[in-house]
Amino acid sequence: MQTQNIIEQYIFQGNLDAAREAIKNGESFSEQYLKNNFSQITAKIFEAKALDLVEALIKAGFIETDIYELDSFDKSIFSSLARNIKEMTSLWLSSKK
Repeated sequence: MQTQNIIEQYIFQGNLDAAREAIKNGESFSEQYLKNNFSQITAKIFEAKALDLVEALIKAGFIETDIYELDSFDKSIFSSLARNIKEMTSLWLSSKK
């Protein structure tokens, strides 16, 4: 059984400020845990409308955005964005006001 690390714990507890701080301090994900639970992790982040946390995860190298590096879109940020497009669009539009 895989165990969560501190970043995942914070995300699933809804403590996104602590998750941001952990990323900033160099904490990392278990690569296998992240692969297996990526859609749940990103769903929690999108549900909380924490786009800055997505950006922090991209900058830290936890989320791959180069489509040529992906084996498939199924477990990628692109798949998560497509599933949450309605919420992300309204969030983006509200940030432009």
